[in-house]
Amino acid sequence: MLALVERARPEPAVRATALRAAGWLAFQRGDQQAARPLLEEAVRLSRAAGDTTTLGLALTGLGVAGAWGADPDRERITSLLTEALELWRGEGWPVGQHMALVNLGLTAYQAGDLDAAEAHQRTALAIAEQIQAPYRLGSSYSLIGQLELRRGNTQTAARLLRQALRQFQRIADPLMTANCLFGLALAASAENNHTLAANLLGASATRYEASGTKLLAALGREHEALLATTRAAIGGDRFEAEHHHGATLPLAQALALALQEAPARRRADSR
Repeated sequence: MLALVERARPEPAVRATALRAAGWLAFQRGDQQAARPLLEEAVRLSRAAGDTTTLGLALTGLGVAGAWGADPDRERITSLLTEALELWRGEGWPVGQHMALVNLGLTAYQAGDLDAAEAHQRTALAIAEQIQAPYRLGSSYSLIGQLELRRGNTQTAARLLRQALRQFQRIADPLMTANCLFGLALAASAENNHTLAANLLGASATRYEASGTKLLAALGREHEALLATTRAAIGGDRFEAEHHHGATLPLAQALALALQEAPARRRADSR
């Protein structure tokens, strides 16, 4: 598409739209290095053209890619997302407001400011509940669940992550399903249910592969730490077996495993 656009040399607003779409796609595939220059050029062109919709999407995309790509420049990401949020408020578009808010919350979370993170996520959740869009609801439940997990509220976190998982299954989203399975693996580990954690790590790995993306950089350290913790808790051979079991489960069985309530999970390691 970009090659066609370059040959046609259209108006800047059209080229900005193409660059924005390519940048979002690169981000979704986990290629942050490719995403950033595409989105930056889309911002420049759409700003010059006065195309507020493309500008808002490009600003949001830059902020989202930075947040999920673990960009250390938090001030830059916050500035991008704040500008996008104000633009979407001016446009009256709730989906855009939600996108900006959840990623402002994620950025604050990664910086260790849990109070600011919760304020952004709760505001975003109110919007998601108003518009009743499954992806938006799932994103809010998932990110608030991660926040509760960081605070040590494991059962609340698991409940929210299961709610998120149900929403993402309504739209068959493999990437966000993978994120929820990973979050529930973290919750299982926190409850010392390391067998379930290994199963869910395997199931999430399969869904990440199905989504066509790499593990997003924002989860990389937590993923490596969870792998090490789980392997140490149950031993290398058993970990490999349980991880493989989770990875080969059909989706319906993986979901049934993930959606178990807490008592069933605690029994799992007693065998």
